[in-house]
Amino acid sequence: MTTENNAFENAKHIDETGNEYWSARTLQQILEYSEWRNFQRAIDKAITACETSGNDKIIILLKPTK
Repeated sequence: MTTENNAFENAKHIDETGNEYWSARTLQQILEYSEWRNFQRAIDKAITACETSGNDKIIILLKPTK
């Protein structure tokens, strides 16, 4: 497993129903975004892409809270 994969696995949380999720702030660090606003733009683009794809099997992205 690569270092990047280990970082994602180590940052993973699992909720009470078995769904995996990650903290946006932790992902910001792993993906080396130095500023929150830049990462927020990437999140917003990902949310838009999910909404317009029409694919309900895509990972659900929740708007992060600060």
